[in-house]
Amino acid sequence: MDSGPIWLVFAAVQLAVAGYLLAAVGSWRGARFRPAPGHPIKVVPTALLGVAWVAVVAVMVAVGDGDFSRWVGTGGLMLAAFVLLFVLLREHERHG
Repeated sequence: MDSGPIWLVFAAVQLAVAGYLLAAVGSWRGARFRPAPGHPIKVVPTALLGVAWVAVVAVMVAVGDGDFSRWVGTGGLMLAAFVLLFVLLREHERHG
């Protein structure tokens, strides 16, 4: 059984989660305990990350390799984790 399509779908979900997290960080206004007024996710970061998601998924479909999809999905989550960690450390220094 070929696991390529399974990894493609799983990587697409991983990239969607990473994109959502990056859109949330791109929309964040620095509120600590209370949310800032307005919609929590801005349209521009969400649209840009949505376009990037479609492009990356199209590349994964074109390549058609399960290992490539697995590496791309994991890389997207790692990128989101590094960005979130950077923002967390920056805010800790600012308020700490």
